[in-house]
Amino acid sequence: MQQLTGVWGLVDTGFQPLLKTNVDFAANLEDWLAQKPALLWPDLTIVGRQLVLGNEPLELLALDGDGRWTVIKIATDIINRDLLAAALHHVAVLNALAYDDLAAHADAYLQNHPSGEIDSLAALLASLQPSADQLAQQRETQVFLVGTAKDTRLTPLITYLNGRCQLRLYTATYTIYEYGAQRLLVRDMVDQPDVPGPPIVLPPSDSRRRPPPVEPPPESELEQEPDSGIQETVRWVREQTSQVYRRVRETMGFPAVDGRTAYEPPDEAGPMLQMADRKGIGDLVRQLLTIAAQQGLQPRFTDSVVQFVLPDLPKRPLLSARAWPEKTGHMRLQLELTALAKAYDSTPEQLAEILGRSASRDVAADDLRHLAKKLAKLNKKKK
Repeated sequence: MQQLTGVWGLVDTGFQPLLKTNVDFAANLEDWLAQKPALLWPDLTIVGRQLVLGNEPLELLALDGDGRWTVIKIATDIINRDLLAAALHHVAVLNALAYDDLAAHADAYLQNHPSGEIDSLAALLASLQPSADQLAQQRETQVFLVGTAKDTRLTPLITYLNGRCQLRLYTATYTIYEYGAQRLLVRDMVDQPDVPGPPIVLPPSDSRRRPPPVEPPPESELEQEPDSGIQETVRWVREQTSQVYRRVRETMGFPAVDGRTAYEPPDEAGPMLQMADRKGIGDLVRQLLTIAAQQGLQPRFTDSVVQFVLPDLPKRPLLSARAWPEKTGHMRLQLELTALAKAYDSTPEQLAEILGRSASRDVAADDLRHLAKKLAKLNKKKK
């Protein structure tokens, strides 16, 4: 649901609309929320900052008044699909982390940034609701995506995740308005779960570690009970899981090769992909590798750059990408328009009409999908 916000000042002559400032304050959001988390949500206590969960650090990790772990992912500009994907990855890593390790990270932060007399996770949980300790051990999680604007194309996906997948996922945007000599910080909660999820049932547990997962029975045991219906159910679940996995990869920008299996980068891609992962654009590089494989282009790797060539023109790179971004969440792509024109039996002017005139550009997942369609169009024209 989209929310439109209007802010007016009350003056003697009536109402005065307040104007947005041009101040670039996105870089300050992390500091502000770390100092005063109530700017985002009531009853939040920060327990981690720049905590490495996966391939990139999480800006802020908190606990709410009920003991829910709160992942706070902050955009440098707009809240987009890349930020959502990174936040969901943090949630997955957070839930896989041993509770004792997670508590150690929280204790280290709280000792350096005590909240009143609370300087450890145990002390924090003791100050919350009676069920907070057990809820925290069960790793109940919610997510806040924070920025100065939001890509409206995220709304259907967030609605789906909140409804069908029963996540607690919120997006918050901030704006600064001028009011005389003062400035007002306004927060909009653009997306919220409309219907609360099912009640949380906490099984009795005295252990501070999560119970081991229950493994499904092996195929050999299933075959011994052909009439039980279990074998068909497990196979159906596996098939559905595979289909969902493929759909998620396609939705997040990882198309399949030949419609079945995802492209596997060669071993020599390792150093370059490792650097891209550290810089937060590893998924974009893999998406580009998949697109190039679909178009019959061959990659050539260094430790920080990948170039793509046609098999019959191995010495003439057509495009290249770097492992370090100049714009957060984007990959720097270089198109060699002259080489592309020769490879696709076209002229640079004709090619520019299809691919655009900018040889160097910062691209996100959506841009790469558009590029894939344009390259496919060029391939079809060539044939």
